Amino acid sequence: FRLRGAADMFWCCCDKSADGGIDAVHTMPAIQDSETKEREEIVENSLEMNERLGSFAVKIPLPEMYLCHLGLELDDVDPRGPMIVSVGNGLVESFNAENPSKALKPFDCITAVNGTSGEMKAVVDALKTGLQAAERVIHLTVARPTPYKIILEKSSIKLGAQLNYKPSSQGISLAQIAHGGRFERWNALNPDIPVKAGDRIVEVSGSRLQGARMLEELKKEETELMLTLLRY
Repeated sequence: FRLRGAADMFWCCCDKSADGGIDAVHTMPAIQDSETKEREEIVENSLEMNERLGSFAVKIPLPEMYLCHLGLELDDVDPRGPMIVSVGNGLVESFNAENPSKALKPFDCITAVNGTSGEMKAVVDALKTGLQAAERVIHLTVARPTPYKIILEKSSIKLGAQLNYKPSSQGISLAQIAHGGRFERWNALNPDIPVKAGDRIVEVSGSRLQGARMLEELKKEETELMLTLLRY
């Protein structure tokens, strides 16, 4: 798998023959592979097509082969676990083809690996060791989000949220809703669709943006903001 960071990517493979107002989340350790060409396109995910919502489990067989990998690009902004950015060539793509009802998709969040959950590092480490397990199968618990939309009216008031993001992260995660901001005003006027800590903004006015670019749009106080958010 590949873990998307501020500048580096993290790859993990299995060799069967061998024994960071606004806060940025921590940067995971990364290993740069100079021979690996970074993907330039992010697999587009149609949230409306996600029939399966909530949490579910999958079991991915690990074939006996010299080199095997999951083929996932991951985003480590969400504290609950790595979120899938894209699915490329690898075991997960093969699993998806054979198990369409449980296919893993962009924005799915891996919350546990072989029973290990908790902090981000623990889940990522479990992915690495899981690929090297003698059992030759990896068990993933996956949280699929429910999308919803809100419209924040023009205002000179700030958003009022603590944001978790990286320049290249897929959107921005809301770590905390602060007092006196546009989000709190929305919640007071729309108690049936409240914005909550842990939700992730993935679109601003119809555009799917990465962290740094999205932050620029969210700072526009005298602009109406139509936001698409995900709730896990």
